[in-house]
Amino acid sequence: MYTSLDPAELSPREIYRFMTSCIVPRPIAWVSTEDAQGSANLAPFSFYTLVSTVPPLVALSISAAQEQDKDTAANILSTKEFVINFVTVALMDKMHASSARFAAGIDEAAALGIEMMPSQVVRPRSVAASPVHLECVLADCLEFGRFKTRLIVGEVVNFHLSDQCMQDGKIDGRLLDPLCRLGGQWYAGLQPRMQPFT
Repeated sequence: MYTSLDPAELSPREIYRFMTSCIVPRPIAWVSTEDAQGSANLAPFSFYTLVSTVPPLVALSISAAQEQDKDTAANILSTKEFVINFVTVALMDKMHASSARFAAGIDEAAALGIEMMPSQVVRPRSVAASPVHLECVLADCLEFGRFKTRLIVGEVVNFHLSDQCMQDGKIDGRLLDPLCRLGGQWYAGLQPRMQPFT
C-alpha cells in the first residue's frame, strides 16, 4: 500500500518536510562568505551538489527568508566569492549551531568560537578544522519558485586539502568522516562503507 500526495494540496512546509526526508543523504556545504564591507558569515546548506568537472562547478540552492536574500546569497552575489567547507562528523555541533538565525553583520564563526584560517585565492576565510576547502567564484545564478530560491553555481578556483585526508596525492575517502543531512533534525555518518559485488 502507498500514500499518494498532490503537492498542490500541501503547504510549503509539508512539501519541504517530505522532500528533505526522502532525498537523503545530502552532503552539507558549510559556506563562508564576506559582505562588501568585509563582515564574515558562515552558514550550512544541504541543497548542494556538483555540476561539472571541466570547469569544476558546484551548485547551492538558497531560499529567501521572508522575501529577503539570506546573508550567504547576498554576499555571494555582491562579492562573487565563497568557500565551501567540508563537514566531518566531529564538526556537527558547531556546524548545526551556525545554522541558527543570526542578525545581519554578525560573524557566526566568532560568536560560536569556530577557528578560521586565511583562504589561498579568495577573500572569505575557511574553517580551520575542515579537511577540504573548495574556494569558489560565482559562475552563474538562476532564480526559481514562488519564494525566490537562488540556484548559485560556483567555479572552484582552488582545492585546499589537508594532508590528513590525502594518500599518494589523492583524497582517500577512508580518511574522511563526512556528515550527511537527513530529514528533520537528523544527521548521519557513512559507516559502514560498502562496495558493490562484481
